[in-house]
Amino acid sequence: MKLKISLFLTLIFLRIFTKYIYAQSQNSSNVQQLKSQIEQQSDQPQKQEQEIQNNKHNYDKENHYQKKEKNGETNDLKEVEGQEQQYTPDDFEFYLFIFIATFLVLFAGICSGLTVGYLSINDLQLEIIMINGSEKEKKSAKAIGQIIKNHHLLLSTLLLSNAFCMEALPIFLDAICPAYLAILISAVAVVIVGEIIPQAYCIGKYQLVIGEFFVPLTKILIKFLCILTYPISIILDKVLGVHEKTRMDKKEIIGLVELQEINKQKQGNSEQVKQIFSLTKEEIELTKNTMLLRDQNVCTKLIPYNKIFKFPQNQKITKQLIQKIAKKSYSSIVIYDHLNDQNIIGILKAKSLINYIDTEIGKTLIQVIKFQEPIIITKEANMLELLMIFTNKQTTVALVSDTILKNRIIEPQQNKGNILGLVSLKDVFECMISKEFQDEDKHLGTLAPMENVFKYKQKMDQKDYHFKFRFSIIGDKSVGKTSFMECINKQYKNYLKKNKCKAITQNYGKIMEQEQSDELNMKTVGYMDVDTFFKIAYWEIPGQQRNQEYFYRYCLGASAAIYIFDISRRQTFERIENWIQESEKCEIPIRILVGNKVDLYSSTKGAVQKSEALGLAKKYGMEYFETCSIGDSSISLVYDYLFTTVVNSIPNPPTPQSLIGKGILLGKRLLNSAKYQLALCDIASLYE
Repeated sequence: MKLKISLFLTLIFLRIFTKYIYAQSQNSSNVQQLKSQIEQQSDQPQKQEQEIQNNKHNYDKENHYQKKEKNGETNDLKEVEGQEQQYTPDDFEFYLFIFIATFLVLFAGICSGLTVGYLSINDLQLEIIMINGSEKEKKSAKAIGQIIKNHHLLLSTLLLSNAFCMEALPIFLDAICPAYLAILISAVAVVIVGEIIPQAYCIGKYQLVIGEFFVPLTKILIKFLCILTYPISIILDKVLGVHEKTRMDKKEIIGLVELQEINKQKQGNSEQVKQIFSLTKEEIELTKNTMLLRDQNVCTKLIPYNKIFKFPQNQKITKQLIQKIAKKSYSSIVIYDHLNDQNIIGILKAKSLINYIDTEIGKTLIQVIKFQEPIIITKEANMLELLMIFTNKQTTVALVSDTILKNRIIEPQQNKGNILGLVSLKDVFECMISKEFQDEDKHLGTLAPMENVFKYKQKMDQKDYHFKFRFSIIGDKSVGKTSFMECINKQYKNYLKKNKCKAITQNYGKIMEQEQSDELNMKTVGYMDVDTFFKIAYWEIPGQQRNQEYFYRYCLGASAAIYIFDISRRQTFERIENWIQESEKCEIPIRILVGNKVDLYSSTKGAVQKSEALGLAKKYGMEYFETCSIGDSSISLVYDYLFTTVVNSIPNPPTPQSLIGKGILLGKRLLNSAKYQLALCDIASLYE
């Protein structure tokens, strides 16, 4: 831009200088002509005197006119031999030329602005807009993309149009004003109106809008000037090459991402602008590390095979084995052939042992448990390929073999090499965040989740209750189930204070315990009055757990089911019916539907209407409640309903002492048969 302005000012200076030389030469030629005429007519006294007087009169008249013109006192049409004709405001041509000059300046400005605006947009930018832009932006990008395809043709057309206007402008200005004024007007108009202002607008925030608006005009110019511009564009394509699509390599993309970091020292942008257009340091680090996953080999995170926690397939299930697994706290255990430890049979999930603790003691692992199929990969695989394998195979661990195959996944029967070690999904995440973190397979002296299962089971076995109830909280991930659970203790205390437990006692009860497990997020509340013990366990069913067998076990024996969806996320409401249908075979007597986060209803487009939720609740014969994610008052209605319904179904007088710990009330039915004792009474045996 600076180079263009400096060249333009140089041209203006040369034009002023040539005008000055031309005017001096004209005056000197007039004087020489006058002298020659005097010398030639010296032999004719009378005629000479007459001609001298006429020339002198014309000369004085000319000087007089010039003086008046300098003082702005003349409006007459001036015609002098060798000079351009100038029009006065009394002439129609004067206003016509002003209009033409104004049009030329504006049209030159449009061409100049479009040159900078169109050519500053690359095809990569348009492709990004076509993918992630709004509908209006996509329309603009599509129209502009058709214009900038032939880069050199567009450049030649706009520059040639601009040059025509710039060269024609002085011609019309000289006819209506003096030369120096024409040059001054031309310079100011061209620089400000024809260059600075249009270029500033065409590369600003309205770039796409302006570009789309002038697409028809640009197409007309291309067709009108194609005779001149098409040959020029062909020559440029041959000499400089066709303008190729813009693409960025990995390093450039990473650098571009790093430039988007929020500058805390910069105060110019508002917090809202920074939140939309900037990235935090953590987001940049995660993005950069994710892009570099392909450059990291799986062997860099390998756990050697001799250090892997593993068992042979004929290993018997014993209490010592269970205690060892609980102590080690590994969620995945490698099972190998007892005759060849390089022959991997499968992967044992430690939580699958819980249901077999009391019933399958003495049997071998392969007789009792169905192992997960092992995933074996080559040592040449990278971390990105490993992540894709975990995603496609729905698993979290893989074994690495020194067998080299084009296909990264090796079938167990194709593995001819040795097992080098094990990698897990945790290793991929560590590469993405550039730090190690603690999970269920790595512990520093604290109880692991699997250890908590056994500790919890032992603690539950030590306590006897007259009545045990279990409420299952069901719904998609991130609908507010955990926040719902956090209110249990407070709402339970409030319920006792309301003195509604008339079926058992008129006195306030006392909270006996509050347990929480890391696996299912379970809270247990209980109270005691005289010789009656009462316990309610709340189980939050994992939102991502859609395995039919596990889901059935989690819901089997529940006294009540609470189906929760997020009012502000319609997809959670649409999937809640699937949860209801999957749990119907468990025959849960008390069921309610809860619409959570009602405080976000007004600010969310497409939120679930209350009439829709009521219709679904009526379809399945349930009560419907709406709760707020930031308060407890609305949630208390849910607990009041549940406690009232459950407690009022307890028989009066209470269960005899002989049935303590051996019965659970489902609605109004007291089930004591041996068929339900394992599934219903011992909650820990269902805990998985």
